[in-house]
Amino acid sequence: MITKIQNIANETQYNSNKEKFVSALYWNLVAAGLKPCIVNDKYIELDGVDYHFIKNRRSCTYTVAIV
Repeated sequence: MITKIQNIANETQYNSNKEKFVSALYWNLVAAGLKPCIVNDKYIELDGVDYHFIKNRRSCTYTVAIV
């Protein structure tokens, strides 16, 4: 599942504001047929697992990790 989320995160437009990125990623996950939940504006919960996002400013991407 983390690979699928990472692939969708890579397709989501990078935003240096993590809250805006998570919101955009949420809608992309919904469009992909998943049922995510946003937690504290910075995390996404999916199937009982919390995912957080590590910003890489050099490559303008986020890396998905399990909390």
